[in-house]
Amino acid sequence: MMSCAPVLAVLLLGGSLLPRGSAQNEPQINATADVILSKDPPSSPFTLQCNLSSAHNTHHESFWMKNGEEIAGTRGEQKNTEYRLNKPRTDDSGEYMCVYTFETAPSANATIEVKASPDIVGHKRSENKNEGQNALIYCKSAGYPHPAWTWRKVKENVLMDIDNSSGRF
Repeated sequence: MMSCAPVLAVLLLGGSLLPRGSAQNEPQINATADVILSKDPPSSPFTLQCNLSSAHNTHHESFWMKNGEEIAGTRGEQKNTEYRLNKPRTDDSGEYMCVYTFETAPSANATIEVKASPDIVGHKRSENKNEGQNALIYCKSAGYPHPAWTWRKVKENVLMDIDNSSGRF
């Protein structure tokens, strides 16, 4: 009877010595570290940068995206690409991505998060309505990560979450 131990050892060791094809062939992109915007004092202008340091396929072009949408006017043939924010505001926060395309390979990208604390803007407008009439209350929030918020009302000096499933509250 033949032992399987030497064959198993050769398989295990042989498998760990094989090169990892995908990791060696993936493009290398160096990118700016994540950024945090400040409110007081306002953030100074800054530049997001990406550098395609190595690729095994012919580079075609690069461009920038913000929150999944291409930023107009950023396409070019540079391997070192930049996107400048001259007057950064909370609305500029989000997930930025530099994207590199190649002639014969899938595109590659690097992500840079520009974070900001929530900025909440409500429209101060008085509305007088009678029971049964519709009223519109508007509030806008910006920031990244995207703020989660809840509407509340004061009832008998207690804050209560608004459940608008009935259309009335």
